[in-house]
Amino acid sequence: VTSGGAVISTNGFKTTGWLPATVPCTVLACLVQNQVYTNLFKDKNLESVPTEQFDVPWWYRTTFEAPTSADDSTATVLTFKGVNYRANVWVNGKLVASEKTMVGTFRYFRVDISQQLQPSNVLAVEVFRPIDLSLPPNNNSTDLAISFVDWAPSPPDSNMGLWREVQLSTHAHKLALHSLQIATQLANSPPLPPAAAAA
Repeated sequence: VTSGGAVISTNGFKTTGWLPATVPCTVLACLVQNQVYTNLFKDKNLESVPTEQFDVPWWYRTTFEAPTSADDSTATVLTFKGVNYRANVWVNGKLVASEKTMVGTFRYFRVDISQQLQPSNVLAVEVFRPIDLSLPPNNNSTDLAISFVDWAPSPPDSNMGLWREVQLSTHAHKLALHSLQIATQLANSPPLPPAAAAA
C-alpha cells in the first residue's frame, strides 16, 4: 500500500485487491480467513509462512454510519480492546491516534472521534508488529506483547493486528467514567497504598 492514512480513510479510496476481514483478527488469521494460507497446523506449514511480509505495517479499513444518538451534546468514542502492537488510527482523512501513544498489546484505547464524525465515515487502522529481539538475552529492544514459550510455535506475524474487539459508542455527556475499581479494606487491616495517578 503506497497511500497514506489521510487517503485510505476517505470514501474515494479504491480497495481493489484488499482482502475482507472479520475483526477481531490478527493479520495472519485474516490471511487464513481468505485462504492465502491453509493447513497451518499440519506438518511444518507454519514455518513456511514468510515473516518478512509482516515487517511492514498492515492496514484495516471499514466504513460505518454515525450512531443515531450522536449530536453536539454527546461524545462518540472508538474503543480498541486489543491492538498488537502499535497503531495509527485515521477517521475521515484525519489522524486521531498515533503509534507514539497507541502502543501496548494488553491496553484499552479510547479515541474520541466526535470532531471527525460525519453521517458516513471511514476508519483506517495502520498496525505495526511488536519488536521481539530475544537474543541476546541482555537486549532492551523487546516489546511487552503476546509471547510464546519455547514449546509453542511462534506465529510468523507475531500476532500483529486487531486481536480483540473494536467498539463504537456514544456518551450522553462529554465526560465519562470508565475502568472503575472498588478496593475493599477490612477492619484492623493496614491501610491501602494510594492509587497511582492515571496516565
